[in-house]
Amino acid sequence: MILLLVTIALTLMGGTNMVYGQAPEGLYPLGSNTPRVNPDYCVGFHITYPTEYGKAFEYGEMTHITWEVDRNLTVEPDLITRIRILNHYQRNTQVIGENITIHTYENKGATTFPILIHDEVGLQHYRIMVNYPGKKVHCVYESVPFTVAPRTFERYTELDTPAPPFAVADAQSIKHHHEYRDYYM
Repeated sequence: MILLLVTIALTLMGGTNMVYGQAPEGLYPLGSNTPRVNPDYCVGFHITYPTEYGKAFEYGEMTHITWEVDRNLTVEPDLITRIRILNHYQRNTQVIGENITIHTYENKGATTFPILIHDEVGLQHYRIMVNYPGKKVHCVYESVPFTVAPRTFERYTELDTPAPPFAVADAQSIKHHHEYRDYYM
């Protein structure tokens, strides 16, 4: 009962115009990406993997994203300007790549990369920005949501946070992990 009263009091003291679940803009250096409606010419591009809702990845796991472009379009897209992973608040958690060729085999494309998201718990999704020649606005396509399971002990050591009492004594920083080292060094 006391906990309930304290919670109500703190909520009332916090003000009524606070948006819960969102952090100040400066805390997310990769930016916020509000959902938007694509222009009419944004047709013919389809994400073909992942298509399974709620798929789970682990930090450091190699994965891929694939897409397909319809044939015989009047205006065919010519470039993927950026692929990112966003969390459920539409905040960037990882940039996959920029200026990616749209066709790697006939009318299909793919890119492979490691998942390098440390502390985000909850649903994530891919956002692909596609360029259509002669158009001023990029088209945005988003995948079905998935989750990323962090590697807890590496997360503590990477952030220079004291490890919890149950942590393994010889946990190493993620910078010493072979997947990170092989990809970035």
